[in-house]
Amino acid sequence: MTTPVAQRVAFTATAVQEVSASVVPQTTQQIVEVGQELPLPVSVLVTHEGRPVPGVPVAWQSTGGLITPSSVTGPDGVVSARWTLGTGPGAYIASARVVGDRFGPVQLLATARNGPVTRVDVVSGDRQLIAPFQTIFQPLTLVARDRFGNAVSGVPVMWSVEQGPAVLTGSDVVTKTDGRSVARLAGMEPAAGAVVVRADLPNGLTARFTVNFEASAAVIYLDPNTLRFVSGWNRTAPAVDTVAVGATVRWQLSFFDYEDHSIEPDGAPTFVGGRFPYAGLSIVETIFTTAGTYRYIDPNSGARGTIVVR
Repeated sequence: MTTPVAQRVAFTATAVQEVSASVVPQTTQQIVEVGQELPLPVSVLVTHEGRPVPGVPVAWQSTGGLITPSSVTGPDGVVSARWTLGTGPGAYIASARVVGDRFGPVQLLATARNGPVTRVDVVSGDRQLIAPFQTIFQPLTLVARDRFGNAVSGVPVMWSVEQGPAVLTGSDVVTKTDGRSVARLAGMEPAAGAVVVRADLPNGLTARFTVNFEASAAVIYLDPNTLRFVSGWNRTAPAVDTVAVGATVRWQLSFFDYEDHSIEPDGAPTFVGGRFPYAGLSIVETIFTTAGTYRYIDPNSGARGTIVVR
């Protein structure tokens, strides 16, 4: 039997000087626009017994954006990093892990605010059909956004009726915290026709809404929040509308909903309804050519309404 031969194993260790790391005060809590570099590099001072320590390795991380660091402290004991914040608004954190600091990473804070408005989106209210002398059911709504698509608050908005027999009954003169500005409109004449509403923002940005006033058409809105049909003529809910033989009835979603909705007869007499499309303006239209009392339902929500044709 062979006796094992003892082998010598060598271990090496490197002593690391214990140091203290602290934030350079003026480089934390900086504020800049989204996607921009902070005006001052974020910086950490490394000391030992109150004296700066050069050549100490430091590893950087951040919760967002691009951070370009130096890897070791300089002669003054300071290590810095250039930091470009991300494209979303809010708070960001940079962490510097200093070799030899037993208290863990040092953290610096920065805040990204929205940039200036560069585009305006029409959100809702465009291409509605309502009766004259009525107020639109769905408010005209826009959102101001910066170059990264973030909603921008506090943007001045000047609403006006550019064309047609209507008047604004109320509007937001600046965008709210969600970047939205809302206006309401009412018809002033019984004649049918198109009304164009204009919203002007800084930097030459403009949004336009078209609303058609049509005396011969009844408009009924399905409100997905309340699961009720609301008459655009008389505001009854559940909607009850009386129209003449040959009239057009239009059902419209009060706002976009990802659920399926449709218009179907609820008993006799019957009529041809339809499903609200996902693309474009969500409407269903039917012409009623025979007198009678028609009841309808949205099978998805259970909402009901009535149309009396005379």
